[in-house]
Amino acid sequence: MARRKRFSYEASFKLKVVLRAEEANNMVAAREFGVHEKSVREWRTLKGVLKKSKKTAKAARGKAAQFPVLDQAVLTWVLESRQNGHNVTRTAIRLKALHLAKTS
Repeated sequence: MARRKRFSYEASFKLKVVLRAEEANNMVAAREFGVHEKSVREWRTLKGVLKKSKKTAKAARGKAAQFPVLDQAVLTWVLESRQNGHNVTRTAIRLKALHLAKTS
């Protein structure tokens, strides 16, 4: 089975598709704009996010940090360690984050 190429669409385009889907239905909008119906369904659920995002934004990626204070403390430690010439591994970052979480 051939893999389909994944495309990235701007928020303004997605909103046009969503508006058309609301006027008619998902299948009609998908056919008219040449996208998958599943994408139309997903964009309809993200309509609020799409309206708030920049019109040229292509994706709503990432989540907000669950522990922003901890993230900032680990980032500061990593930058200081690298500035002092130390190698910083993933394991070291994970262990430092655990240590900071327990002591905070």
